[in-house]
Amino acid sequence: MKPLCLKVRRGGLERRSGFSLIEVLVAMLVLSLGAGSILSLFAAAAATHRRSVDRTHAALVAERVLSEVRSLYLPEADPAGILDELRKRLPAEIEGYRWEAMVFHPQGDGWSESELFARVTVRWPDSAIERADSFQTILLPLHRAGELEPEK
Repeated sequence: MKPLCLKVRRGGLERRSGFSLIEVLVAMLVLSLGAGSILSLFAAAAATHRRSVDRTHAALVAERVLSEVRSLYLPEADPAGILDELRKRLPAEIEGYRWEAMVFHPQGDGWSESELFARVTVRWPDSAIERADSFQTILLPLHRAGELEPEK
């Protein structure tokens, strides 16, 4: 069996070689700081992942609402009527995410009367606060089968 420590003689004094208590404590301190840093990194990554999942779900809810708006928008459709029908078709909260929609015809130079601006804001609870994200698009009306766009 090998000895745990070696005896070294220098100048007549016998001394054991190995690590001192201070060296062991410093090594433990360095390792614990490294482990603590890695654990805080994992906690931050988990929080970022959760926010990413929430924003993805919000985008899916907004896509569902915008898809309904797209299906309701015909050339003769009124924006207020689209919102009323949208509220009838979809629940106000989808899987814990509340949505609000706004639709209108843009005004001014460069805009056509047939274009419709649609914005969906999705809200969801996150810990003690409420988060929100907005999604928007410009829509052109659908035409009934066999119908051509009226000439101007």
